Amino acid sequence: SRRRRACLAVAGRDRDRGIDLKEGRTESVTESEEEGVGLRLIKDGRMSFAYGGGIEDDSVERLYARAVEQLPHLEIDAARCLAEPALEPAGSAALRASLVDPAMFSAPLSALLPRLKSVHEKTLALDSRVSKVLNIGYSESFEEAAIATTTGILSYECENYCGFGLA
Repeated sequence: SRRRRACLAVAGRDRDRGIDLKEGRTESVTESEEEGVGLRLIKDGRMSFAYGGGIEDDSVERLYARAVEQLPHLEIDAARCLAEPALEPAGSAALRASLVDPAMFSAPLSALLPRLKSVHEKTLALDSRVSKVLNIGYSESFEEAAIATTTGILSYECENYCGFGLA
């Protein structure tokens, strides 16, 4: 039965990048990407979990084998189960669509340098009591995740965001 045996797979990926200025000069430029797959397996009241970095064609099969190996060593709890699909609340699609700004990651970080330097100069010129701007930084991130279960849940979500700091 679906309650006795179930599987949940989550694949996720994120990308981050940023640029920091210290006293008006480039201090650091960073860029990173991460991805991975997690698998939760429930069988006869036992629940196991396996995770692996990277997303390869055989990721789910390898993680499934690792999760199955764990099952005999785990406690039984008859109440363990995965969620069943539910109707999506009204407005969810519009909300999801608003979580991604296509302008992000569209230009190289070096293109932001003149804008950050301009903020540095304008901050100093704004008030004579400000004698120094120690740090200015900008960062942006993009995240996405896909979720699938044997109970019928299938979902994909993505979002991006940015941050700016001045000290």
